[in-house]
Amino acid sequence: LQDTITEYAITKDRAFSTTIDKGNYIQGNLVKTTGAFLKAEMDEQAIPEFDTYNLAVLYASATTATQVTTVAVTASNAYSTFLALQDKLDDAKVPANGRIAFVKSSFYSFMKLDSSFTLASDVAQKNLINGMVGDIDGVKIVKVPASYFPTNVNIILTHPGANVNPMQLNDINTHQDPPGISGALIEGRFIYDAFTFASKVKACAANKIA
Repeated sequence: LQDTITEYAITKDRAFSTTIDKGNYIQGNLVKTTGAFLKAEMDEQAIPEFDTYNLAVLYASATTATQVTTVAVTASNAYSTFLALQDKLDDAKVPANGRIAFVKSSFYSFMKLDSSFTLASDVAQKNLINGMVGDIDGVKIVKVPASYFPTNVNIILTHPGANVNPMQLNDINTHQDPPGISGALIEGRFIYDAFTFASKVKACAANKIA
């Protein structure tokens, strides 16, 4: 049994830097805190960028593996569209346990309205009553803002074992009154990437509008 070595080059090197002037901080009733800024920076900038990039990589893998369906999703075919992607992973012998589906908000809504899903089982019926679709046929459903998806993509189905998301550097620092600044200096830097193992691209499948 021989080893196969594959090299992956990490390409994403991103950073931010800002200051909170001490005078503005005091005159603004202490509203501009470093904690509030960092939370906004992560929630509104960093994490959306990470997620958008990761989804693009997953979709590229599904495209490489010709695992993309081109059916326009409606409230009458959302469940069958989902099952078609499940079939692709089944045929590729991807483990059934642990699969994750990233779905656009509209797909999530269509799934709840699709009678072929909501009437399929008592569990699904309970989900309909509760207004939640968090797990379908053992697949974890993650609802993602439409702006995170590649153009015209509705759903990406994958298995975590096929992908890796290295974060070489995740560094956030605050400096109070550093030389030349009266106030706080806030800096962050992230070196990261996302890859699908070449031997496991068929563990990624997606649906898009034709």
